[in-house]
Amino acid sequence: MPQGSRPEMLPAVSSDIVDDSPATQVKSAGPVGRATMDMLSELRPIFYPRALAVVGVSRDETKFGSRFLQALLDFGFKGKIYPVSPAGTEILGLRTYPNVRDVPGPVDLAAIMVPAHLVPAVLEDCLAKGVKGAEVFTSGFAETGEERGRDLERELTLIARRGIRIVGPNCFGIYCPASGLTLLPGGDFPRESGPVAFISQSGGHAVEFAREARGRGIRFSKVISYGNGCDLNEADLLEYMAQDGETKIVAMYIEGPREGRRFAQLVRGLAPRKPVVIWKAGLTRAGGRAAHSHTASLGGEEAVWDALFKQAAAVPVCGLEELADTVLAFLHLPASTGRRAGVVGGGGGISVAAADACD
Repeated sequence: MPQGSRPEMLPAVSSDIVDDSPATQVKSAGPVGRATMDMLSELRPIFYPRALAVVGVSRDETKFGSRFLQALLDFGFKGKIYPVSPAGTEILGLRTYPNVRDVPGPVDLAAIMVPAHLVPAVLEDCLAKGVKGAEVFTSGFAETGEERGRDLERELTLIARRGIRIVGPNCFGIYCPASGLTLLPGGDFPRESGPVAFISQSGGHAVEFAREARGRGIRFSKVISYGNGCDLNEADLLEYMAQDGETKIVAMYIEGPREGRRFAQLVRGLAPRKPVVIWKAGLTRAGGRAAHSHTASLGGEEAVWDALFKQAAAVPVCGLEELADTVLAFLHLPASTGRRAGVVGGGGGISVAAADACD
């Protein structure tokens, strides 16, 4: 938000949960989140691309671009793949192209893994090509705390307004079993789809939760790591999952929301129809500092988030294991009809602790 303006306030609580990072300041100058469009149609090229350009591949198999390309091939991406690299004519059996503009057919999604200072030029090429969406895996933007990184992120936000939706920067991308998209760096994720969506500001947590869930029988409609959220943020993605018929349960990892009021309204509207399970990090002073250096987010006060959870009927959790346990409960247990839990314990101490947990 612009410096000196009054922050968005969460209704009926005493403080705000909005992040006033530089990316948010840029976005606030125009239509917030561009939320008026049908999100299912707008984001379909991102989750179900018919053709994907991987920008930044090389013959060095240790580089992220090559690792991601190999992961797509291993996972069985269902569309066309176009590696983009100024060097070489073939990588992993696929013809390469020097520029996105040189790709012979239409491209729905670009996966971008070039140095941060080159990302704006690649996005300009994507706009010229008519690419609808981009995953910017590259770090080195506002999360660095440096003016150069903040300026680059503002530039990405302005480019997004001209007709391309951006996931990231500083993210691990998207896992969508139905289309064959996978997260960086790839892995043995289930090929089967399921009813759970996971929206994560952290790429590492997106990968770890997908792996944790695999052994527990949890299957996903989508997993998305959105990083700094210079364009698509937690509210945009929550709105999409609210409309998505394949998603029945929404799990989230958040460090700091970009649009506090809109996010709270979306959670309140969605929770009665689809369970919303939220792992909110960065609530302590130390955690807040870490969140700012990780994704350029501001954590927020714990009391404010507690009020949001109670008002919106969202379910708070405190870690990866509890997140998986709670999602499993929603998958396999009938909906609660009220405060009607009973505890039968073999000892007094465990019964007291269980009563506390139920309250």
